[in-house]
Amino acid sequence: MFDEHYEVFLCDTYESKLVNYNVRYKVYCEESAFEDANLYPKELEFDEFDERSVHFIVRSKSTGEWIGAMRLVLDRPHRLPCFKHSKFDHPEKYAFPRIAAEISRLC
Repeated sequence: MFDEHYEVFLCDTYESKLVNYNVRYKVYCEESAFEDANLYPKELEFDEFDERSVHFIVRSKSTGEWIGAMRLVLDRPHRLPCFKHSKFDHPEKYAFPRIAAEISRLC
């Protein structure tokens, strides 16, 4: 059913990443005010995790409008966004793999 209405694209070009960052800007800066829009004058929301991420965008088949975005951040566990924005009790107790990924900026 999803495929009837939407198309998902891997952002493997500079232009497609700009679409991803713009969708994120609309959601995180304009719609929810989670991020300060003044920090993104070009209407492209991005951060330090994007360089080591794989990005995706979603388009409505009926309207052609870009309606969704996400990224998969790849790195060592203690350098993922969740460790920047959350506190973990005694993370040394957990057996983290050497390489990990986090789905992030899903909107």
